[in-house]
Amino acid sequence: QLIEQGDAYMDNTNPENMKQQRDEGINSINRDNSVERNMEMFNEMHSGSEEGQKWCLRAKMDMQSVNKCLRDPVFFRSNILPHARTKATWKAYPTYDLACPI
Repeated sequence: QLIEQGDAYMDNTNPENMKQQRDEGINSINRDNSVERNMEMFNEMHSGSEEGQKWCLRAKMDMQSVNKCLRDPVFFRSNILPHARTKATWKAYPTYDLACPI
């Protein structure tokens, strides 16, 4: 739903570059991808494919925020390791930034 509303996007920026971009307030090159492209990559991430493991879901927030934690945080990321309770049911999980406030 966040993707369809335009409030989130899929990103495959490597962690080092993502940190640098967030520190400097630079938008990801994937930030303005279409809803269709974002949904395609979201489904790829959930499938656990090799390509899908490169992507994460980021909130589309304010990249100029003084609070750098609010600069497009990652909300979901791929993890293909079996979970203790759900086993291999899911291939992507919410991050602490999303799960704990809810």
